[in-house]
Amino acid sequence: MKAMRTMFVAALLCAAAAAFAVPSFTPVIDGVKDAGWGNTPDHSSTSQALPTEFNLDGGLYVTDDAEWVYFGYDADNDPWADGKSVHVHIVFDVGSTAVGGTFACWGANNVAYTHTYKPEYDLVMQWNTDNQNSQFTGLNTWTINTWVQQPEITTDAGGGNQWTEVAIRKNQIGTPGFGTTLNISMWLRPAWDSQGGVACLPADATFPSDNAAVAHPLSQQFAYSIQTAYGDAVAPRLLSVRQIDRRSVELLFNEPMNPVRLNNSSYYVTHGWPFTGIRYVNDLQAAIWNFSNFTDGTTYAISLLSGITDVAGNPIDANFDSLSWTSPLYSDVLFRVEDPGATHDSIWFKGSFNFYREYDASWQGGNYLLYDDGTNGDVVPGDHVFSRRFEMVPNGGTPNFEWGCVDENDNWLIVGPNQSFSLVDSNDITVTYVIPNPTINPVTVTFRCDVECLLGQAITPDSVSVAGPFNGWSGQVMADGDLDGQYTLDVLFPAGSVRTQEFKFRFHIGGGTTWEDVPNRPLEVNDANPTQDLGNIFWNDWVCPPSELTVYSNGTEAVLYWNGPSRAHFEVFGHTVSDSIIENGTILGNTPNDTYTVTPLLNIQYFQVRAYKP
Repeated sequence: MKAMRTMFVAALLCAAAAAFAVPSFTPVIDGVKDAGWGNTPDHSSTSQALPTEFNLDGGLYVTDDAEWVYFGYDADNDPWADGKSVHVHIVFDVGSTAVGGTFACWGANNVAYTHTYKPEYDLVMQWNTDNQNSQFTGLNTWTINTWVQQPEITTDAGGGNQWTEVAIRKNQIGTPGFGTTLNISMWLRPAWDSQGGVACLPADATFPSDNAAVAHPLSQQFAYSIQTAYGDAVAPRLLSVRQIDRRSVELLFNEPMNPVRLNNSSYYVTHGWPFTGIRYVNDLQAAIWNFSNFTDGTTYAISLLSGITDVAGNPIDANFDSLSWTSPLYSDVLFRVEDPGATHDSIWFKGSFNFYREYDASWQGGNYLLYDDGTNGDVVPGDHVFSRRFEMVPNGGTPNFEWGCVDENDNWLIVGPNQSFSLVDSNDITVTYVIPNPTINPVTVTFRCDVECLLGQAITPDSVSVAGPFNGWSGQVMADGDLDGQYTLDVLFPAGSVRTQEFKFRFHIGGGTTWEDVPNRPLEVNDANPTQDLGNIFWNDWVCPPSELTVYSNGTEAVLYWNGPSRAHFEVFGHTVSDSIIENGTILGNTPNDTYTVTPLLNIQYFQVRAYKP
């Protein structure tokens, strides 16, 4: 990676200037700790949670110059000794605002951000434990109610067992001026497929490390003030060109660009291919249409004129204004979904591929409409066989691509495991799924989640939701109108729904989400009637024991009273001694009530009541 240095444009002097742990300087981003970093971090504290071996106690160093903000820290390679990749979040607010992210990004949304100043940015750095070096760094921006990841950051270096540093352009974080406060937290977690497992800086006693699917509130921050006034006199560069599909290509720049200039087609020079129009423009990217299609395996080039500028008005660097690329060798995959019940008007497919049609285990490519109009690979219009020809980049056959489909209400239509196929080379293939035995009539299913036992453990949810393929596993909030601890929700399954479904309950506290620790609950939708009530379901299938057992006796019979749980049934046991009443005593009877009469008493002197799910 080339060393990154920028010109020091201006210095502001103040008679009462604050002392900074790391004075303003421009480090070389190479994974080697420059002398300018010093030995005193901007913040350090004793971690409240393992793994402290990560050197979070060594602190986080922060500095800035006219154009960049820099973060530096020491890193351990494999803190959990699990051989999986490590993720570090540097979370910060700019300007002490109350609006920002309420949960973590990158699949860690069980971590609730409860800071006073909500973070607008979540910077995530990842490295694998095999080669230790930084593999990916992404800056995520809070937009309305979710995180949006910006293109990969390349101004980073380091990773496991070494000094690690990353630079963020000021114009990527709102161009903070001299004296602007950044409120910062830093925390650590294992790979995306491992739950929990966290340590943080500043130390936060409410942020545990238990590697389990429980909510983690993170609230502590420390303040850093921008030391240098913003100034940008450096020409922007075209970093890369990446083909999206056969009809479009994406240009990536190294800093935020002027969108008006990017939208002006006269500033683009193509070499041997037709410029058809602008597909989209954002801060760092511009995508261009070529409706004549790029030919697989052919090399193309593009150049930019000086009218393309960054947000500061600097023209594109003449030494970095042109690039060439070779079009991938695609395989045309024909996706087909047969709807024998003729119950769907629209069907979409999605799978383990990204926006660029490459393999992606995280399914980030989005949903794509299938056609039943005789176009895009569909053969017979209106026959309820939905199809789409879709170019994809082969991955050599390993791992298999997975895919599935949803209806117009985003209900998952696949029964059983995801569909899969191997894409070894550029040969075209067809994959088909037949929707099995869909419902004929609409059905309203009532879900009931009983959290009374949670309340008895002083766990009071802010809300409870039910999640399943029928809502994309994103959850729908339930209601407890009578405050009896049973949350309910009616969900409409329209005609054409998959009969075999799954679901789980979740509760939410302070922005965090906790899932039931049970296998997915099965549901077979029965459309013989317009409604279907699943009955009371205890959270986690946990039926807590009754409390305050009281016995009244007149010598010939005994009347037992106890408290809850309200919707459980009860077994009553009796024994002549006080030990092992359930194990060695006699079961006297069952009851759905919280009272039971024992008659005759005989020699029974001791009683025990056990609650169970009816």
